[in-house]
Amino acid sequence: FFSVLVFDNKIPEQMMTTIEAFKEFFSFELIPFTKDTETLYERFGIEQTGYYIIRPDMYIAYRAKQCDPGHLINYLSKIFK
Repeated sequence: FFSVLVFDNKIPEQMMTTIEAFKEFFSFELIPFTKDTETLYERFGIEQTGYYIIRPDMYIAYRAKQCDPGHLINYLSKIFK
């Protein structure tokens, strides 16, 4: 499974729509900004929102500050040919 770390208060609808065709390969972890997650946001370089996809071998596969469906589907289409 790919792990999607969502640094936001909710998973963007655009992201869910974009990943829909591949959803069985992903698990999601929603990480809202709180006093307890502030250090985590800093360590991942997140200023407001951000998204990381971690490959099954634990490498960062994708990261973005904003949800960009076109960019994300372009990346996913290369992986899931």
